[in-house]
Amino acid sequence: MGGMAFRGRSVLSSRRQVTTTSSSPQNAATHAEVGGNIARLVARHFDEKRFGVDDTLRGKLRLNLVRAGYFRNDAVNFYVLWRAVTVVLLPAVTYLCWSCVSERPAC
Repeated sequence: MGGMAFRGRSVLSSRRQVTTTSSSPQNAATHAEVGGNIARLVARHFDEKRFGVDDTLRGKLRLNLVRAGYFRNDAVNFYVLWRAVTVVLLPAVTYLCWSCVSERPAC
């Protein structure tokens, strides 16, 4: 009885592996398209010179990002994007959490 259960489990796991390996190229294309769209958005709207990053600061940022493992050419632009998102979202989320915890409602 235990042998049949083991054999059934191994057959099911091998079928899952075949299914996941055959479907991964399709999923990889979807992820590449999403990354491409985000990269185009960043390239179009988040240029480091637009936000006051001069060549000296860009060099230091690029060096630190390469040390951290970000090797893309537009890593500095993504860094500027996430800094801007953090500056906007962190105070908004903090305010919403504070208003939910406080005694009287904010609205």
